[in-house]
Amino acid sequence: MTDGEEVVKSEIKLWQTKWNGVEIHEKPKNALEALDKCDHTFFPNIHYFLKVLASLPVTSCSSERSFSTLRQLKNYLRNTVSEERLTSLAVLYVHRNYPVDVDSVIEKFISIKRRRMTFCAVQ
Repeated sequence: MTDGEEVVKSEIKLWQTKWNGVEIHEKPKNALEALDKCDHTFFPNIHYFLKVLASLPVTSCSSERSFSTLRQLKNYLRNTVSEERLTSLAVLYVHRNYPVDVDSVIEKFISIKRRRMTFCAVQ
């Protein structure tokens, strides 16, 4: 173990010892309360960890973004799109950062209707 790891471990043990003898109603109930009660000169690493913990998001809002995306798509393409196409566009937009292999998409497109092969110029 490195010296830094030893320092962090000893700091954690001291932090635990500090709260072992304290009544339950006096102990911090969340990261912000613990951060307020943490002496940053005596527990610099614990103070840093608590700052990070207090700033982490509580929930993920990916589902909210998906609904927001669907609402934007519906507004943009209100009367011109079938339900199947709208669903496909929503899935594409939500997963827009996912890498796509263009060649496999073209091959799949060609295999659906063989006559389209001449339009794609793919042999």
